[in-house]
Amino acid sequence: MHDSKLIKSCIEAIDKAGIKPDDLTGDRGFSAKSAESYLQNKNVKSNICPKNRKELKNKLKSKKFKSATNRRSQTEGRSGILKINFIGWVLKSKGFKNQELQVAWSVITHKQWVLTRFDTKEQPKYLVV
Repeated sequence: MHDSKLIKSCIEAIDKAGIKPDDLTGDRGFSAKSAESYLQNKNVKSNICPKNRKELKNKLKSKKFKSATNRRSQTEGRSGILKINFIGWVLKSKGFKNQELQVAWSVITHKQWVLTRFDTKEQPKYLVV
């Protein structure tokens, strides 16, 4: 399944929760004309990384786009650290409930690990957890 097909259900779930997103950021896998037009109809700014290099070059001139894609890349890296260092390459537990519990404990452990790296006098601007 192409990632761009997930955008509609994602925006609908966010709308159902009563939240109006201003923009949406994604990698090239989310890039599709149908996704762009859907976001435009919903008045959601697209910060999706285009597949076309010329379009990407034009979008990179925008500070908002650069900031959004940089922020997304931090999240991608963090999820990789969580998966490889805290969960492991393969979930060893059987069944969804047990796997859900294993992931939850891994997330809690990861959050504790992140928090211990901050100076107690300094508050982080924002925390990716």
